[in-house]
Amino acid sequence: MIIKFHAIDAEFCIVAAIVQVEEALEAIKAARITDARELLEDIKFKLSAAHDLIADEIDTAPNRPASADLKAKPYVDRKWFDRKFHENNISARGVARRLGLTSTAICRFLNGQRKLQATEAEQIAEILDVSTMTVLQHAGLKGPDAQSSIDTQEAA
Repeated sequence: MIIKFHAIDAEFCIVAAIVQVEEALEAIKAARITDARELLEDIKFKLSAAHDLIADEIDTAPNRPASADLKAKPYVDRKWFDRKFHENNISARGVARRLGLTSTAICRFLNGQRKLQATEAEQIAEILDVSTMTVLQHAGLKGPDAQSSIDTQEAA
């Protein structure tokens, strides 16, 4: 059921924020104020995304047809993206800023609720210093789907 997926996604955002609160407290204790500020920004982003997911579900649940429950989300390898963001010292919110997107749009992508555009995949690949194909594969587009997204972008 879609409501259950949104609740799980919101819970994931909240749990991730709680983990980062602990990291921020450790950074403050170690006098790493810049790290603490970055973590606090990311916490705010994750809690905002959780809020948006829950609010969206409340707003749309009564109008959603039963067939929508059967929609499958693309599998996005969130752990890979989180790890690569961390390795490149950038938060999801920072990626959103560099792409000219809202933090909610990035969170929706990471939760499999928004398809990644080819141009966005190219920009993320540049930020993370990996190939566009790698980003597309971890974004849930595998094999021919990923290649056709690249081909479509190159043709434009």
